[in-house]
Amino acid sequence: MNLSNDKPWWRQPFKLEHSRWAYMADLWFYAVASLAWVIGMVVRAWSWPVSWQLGSLGAFVLGVLSWTLLEYGIHRFVFHGVQPFQRWHHAHHERPRALIASPTLLSLLIFMVCVAWPAYRWTPAWMGLSLAGGVFTGSAAYSWLHHHIHQNRMKGSWMMNCKIRHALHHRPGVGVCYGVTTPLWDKVFNTAWDVQRSRSSGSD
Repeated sequence: MNLSNDKPWWRQPFKLEHSRWAYMADLWFYAVASLAWVIGMVVRAWSWPVSWQLGSLGAFVLGVLSWTLLEYGIHRFVFHGVQPFQRWHHAHHERPRALIASPTLLSLLIFMVCVAWPAYRWTPAWMGLSLAGGVFTGSAAYSWLHHHIHQNRMKGSWMMNCKIRHALHHRPGVGVCYGVTTPLWDKVFNTAWDVQRSRSSGSD
């Protein structure tokens, strides 16, 4: 699939494949921004009541866990089911080592509109900021893990398991292993590789 900007702007409003510099700058932006968010929340929470501090910590953890479900849902139902995201994601499947990623401004806009603003608007500030920060941190961790899966050799059993699961997801003609950071939701929604393999064996 050709990702160069040779189409009219209304058919390709932004570039999906980036230079090495731009791609790494994007990854580092999310890492630094999530760290700054966490540090800012810790400094701000220093003067809060203990109940707020504990609630803020719980909201952050819930945000990180919520990201894993969002990651699964976005990957399975949006990237593999809704145009034009499906077409864009297909380019990544065709060339998994290419430096393909959504533009930072687009990702940030979606995060601010769909996560940060509702969390801040509809919950107490100490809860909403922590919840959104957890989601943002989970997203940053996912970005780095996905990068290492495709670009680097993996070390450690957990990292290698992530790489193997994602390689199974990239096999043509199979709809499995949508979770990158965790296999939990694939097991819950019966899209894990072992579940699909057992179904196939049972139907033979």
